[in-house]
Amino acid sequence: MKTDNNFVYLSCGIRLAKFSMPEMSSVYVIETEHSNGIIDFTLSPSNIITTSADNTVKVHTIETGEQCMNSLDELECDHLQACGDYLLTRINQGSSILVFRYYQGNFDLDFIDEINLEDVKLALGEVLEFKMQGNIFTSFTPNSTHYNLVLLVSVTSEGILVNALKHKPLSEL
Repeated sequence: MKTDNNFVYLSCGIRLAKFSMPEMSSVYVIETEHSNGIIDFTLSPSNIITTSADNTVKVHTIETGEQCMNSLDELECDHLQACGDYLLTRINQGSSILVFRYYQGNFDLDFIDEINLEDVKLALGEVLEFKMQGNIFTSFTPNSTHYNLVLLVSVTSEGILVNALKHKPLSEL
């Protein structure tokens, strides 16, 4: 379940739903084209992006829930995070994060970069729970170069580990 100031969005099985607040009246309940249950979804200002146990990522309009871009197929993605016009996808049980950019009116997500997490994955051991948050813009340098930070929170039997990944400067994406 996700919320913004006016709506509640939720997924159940292969369905997406949108309800207006505070009345909780249904705006839509639609069946997506996923063949297996939705694992995770994220919201951008104009889209709902879903990933499923069928190894696909699909982009839907936030207004109607209809699919509006071609699917990313054969992508073993278990976590998603929209960051402005960018989409972060954690793949292969945390071995890397793929960065895509989407443009209004395009039918495909454009692959931008891959962030390798294999060293982080090996150091962690078994991860019991995982959270990812992007859309954190900051400056680390005196010349005010802005970076997109991605926070990764992993819960293991040993405790909680927080990693902050500094991605490329936004001007290079």
